Amino acid sequence: MKFIEDEKQKNRYMEKYQIHRMFHSNLREHMKLAVFQEKEYVYHQGDLLNGLFVFITGEWKVYYSLENGKDAVFRLLNQPRIVGEIEFMLNSPATTTIQSTKLSYAFYLPYQQCRSLLKEDAVFLGNISYNMAEALYITNNNASINQYYSPKSRIASFILSIEKDGHFSFNYKLLPGLTGMSDRHMFRILNELIQDGCLKKDGEFYTILNYEALEDISCEAYIHKI
Repeated sequence: MKFIEDEKQKNRYMEKYQIHRMFHSNLREHMKLAVFQEKEYVYHQGDLLNGLFVFITGEWKVYYSLENGKDAVFRLLNQPRIVGEIEFMLNSPATTTIQSTKLSYAFYLPYQQCRSLLKEDAVFLGNISYNMAEALYITNNNASINQYYSPKSRIASFILSIEKDGHFSFNYKLLPGLTGMSDRHMFRILNELIQDGCLKKDGEFYTILNYEALEDISCEAYIHKI
């Protein structure tokens, strides 16, 4: 995490993304504009956080690391939102790992200056309550799909949830974690769908050849971005 000292850039991001609407208290003077490079970690599962983040632009991956070495990807953040709300409310170590998958910007609020103000800020508390409810809904939805449907159904559903004009492409390093399977299994299923005549590989993209067949295989829709 690298802080940007340019006040004009800080104010420009605040106005563009309407950061003042997330808080009732005037926390502008305490907010620090931070930049994260691609693949840089925001924080790791188990870290003790010294501040709160307001993600504004780019993309962050939120995931949980299991003892068997696998990662369960919960969601991708690509819209302005407060991050670290569970840790703030419970005063606990980080429950997940967050990694920047693209060049990203966020505001950082150090607890030393802001915690007491945040505890009394009704607008902030309302926003993080909504965030936690939304995250719980998404986690429940996706975890249920991963637990009760076949891998082939899950891949078909994910394809239909992200396709555009009959084509789809995705970060194939993230897709296995989101759909609860290994890389090898994911590519095996994609190849099966090609052999079944549902898909065609076009470079890094896939083209859907048979929507009806994919819909017959698919299950409920994934929610992966918020």
